[in-house]
Amino acid sequence: MKNIRNPGYEATSGAGVRSIQTLVDERVNIIAAPALGPNVAVIAQEMGIKHISIPAGVKIREALETVLNEIRKGA
Repeated sequence: MKNIRNPGYEATSGAGVRSIQTLVDERVNIIAAPALGPNVAVIAQEMGIKHISIPAGVKIREALETVLNEIRKGA
């Protein structure tokens, strides 16, 4: 597991594409986040990256438990 800084965080345009490119470059296979933008969701799906929805404000421990449970189920 790795926390990756979002390079598109302060971008005025193209943030989603920058972000997903970083995840692809890092060989990420699961994204744990409240939601993905429509472009990112499509690219993630095409690249075989699974999105696990974690509500905003959830404590890190709970988010990790959710992700680990999904992995155990065969995410």
